[in-house]
Amino acid sequence: MNNPAMNTINQSMDLSQFSAQQLKEALNRIENKKNEEREAYKKLVAETIPLALLRLQKTSEMMKNVKTETFQLFETILDLKNQVYGFKEKQMSHTFSNDKEEITIG
Repeated sequence: MNNPAMNTINQSMDLSQFSAQQLKEALNRIENKKNEEREAYKKLVAETIPLALLRLQKTSEMMKNVKTETFQLFETILDLKNQVYGFKEKQMSHTFSNDKEEITIG
């Protein structure tokens, strides 16, 4: 069904060839399509947010566990560092390095 009211805006057309009712219906179709697209957008957002938050929560929990394990790995080294070099009780971070790598914990 080829309806002149459905031609793209890019094409030049004489709107005077359409009745007021045809123009009103065309505008209603356009508005309905916009509303459907907005609802689809809202639905997609509503579906995506919980998935993203779940992934972020899992990642956060994993990072928390890895940080705890890392501190436990360096616990003995920190005790030895304090004995050998001494450090302030309130020192919040410590950097360790070798010939190739460096790590800061804290």
